[in-house]
Amino acid sequence: EMRRMRAAGSKLREIAERFDVTVSTASYWCRDDRRNAAPRRLGWKALVTALAYTGLRISELLDLKWAQLHLPNRRLWVADAKTPTGRREVQLSPVLTEALMDYRQALRTLGLPDGSGDFVFASQARTRLSDDNVRARLVRPAVERANRTRAEAGLPPLPPNVTPHALRRTYISIALIA
Repeated sequence: EMRRMRAAGSKLREIAERFDVTVSTASYWCRDDRRNAAPRRLGWKALVTALAYTGLRISELLDLKWAQLHLPNRRLWVADAKTPTGRREVQLSPVLTEALMDYRQALRTLGLPDGSGDFVFASQARTRLSDDNVRARLVRPAVERANRTRAEAGLPPLPPNVTPHALRRTYISIALIA
């Protein structure tokens, strides 16, 4: 209702008085969430898919820049890997390649940077995401949603304490099946 009033030309003060809230609260509720929600959650599906389909450590994935990805050849390079050479090559699955291509197209559609020096998975400010932020704001809510879906299907919940590191084990399981 507040958004409808605002779109009809009402001033924020009028809306605040009508709903007995402060002007700042009215401003918050009148904002266009469709404009703000997409960039906030953009890439989360690709990030979880990358965790499950690459076996990368969370820090390796969050350090990844577009220059380290070669989508046409379905490869990525970890620049600072725990290997003798310090560099590791990972072959991308078709599922992950498609998720990353869709994500990159979404970035371009929104006019967000996806140049070679930009982080693949970046914050809203286009800086490196923090490991803790991914755990708290992405993995935990994803596990909660999955558990609700599993409960509706009559399936048991996921194991407790699912972390980004647990998704490395998922990668190994997928690799062994393939």
